[in-house]
Amino acid sequence: MQVQLSASLREYIHAIRVIESEHGAVKANEIAKKLRVKRSSVTGALKSLSKRKLIKYSPYGPIILTTIGKKAANEEGQILSTLKKFFIDVLVISPEEAEESAKLVKRNAPHILVDRLTQFVKYLESYPRELVNWSKDLGFSCPPSICKPYNCHNPIRNIGISTSQKETKI
Repeated sequence: MQVQLSASLREYIHAIRVIESEHGAVKANEIAKKLRVKRSSVTGALKSLSKRKLIKYSPYGPIILTTIGKKAANEEGQILSTLKKFFIDVLVISPEEAEESAKLVKRNAPHILVDRLTQFVKYLESYPRELVNWSKDLGFSCPPSICKPYNCHNPIRNIGISTSQKETKI
């Protein structure tokens, strides 16, 4: 179930979930601190999330994710985790850079790009690790004994990601 939220509201719902998992009860000032925003911005976002029935909210009270809100927050967390995994495993960047990059991409990239990167990581997870090598000079490649018959030298270029509209090669 994909709840349609702006990038900003997705950040709020994810922050609520993270704070909840770390501290239990969630208060607006904790969200403001985590997201580095003003308390008034948090109040506006909380009202919007409450109106969409994603949280239970009353001023000065604890913020509680509803069942739908938990599902949306978990989806957001899963996407961020997948993007981070892509940056670490495929682009070979540090976990710290990957964390920040995942947030930036999730917030700013078109939905189709985020969706395709997620599909790509799922594909890579299913591809036998022993068949893929990484070198700074060549990037990703497979062993010659595997690729030679197919003249591939780079399996990533030969991956097909299917969409509901058409088959796309990257």
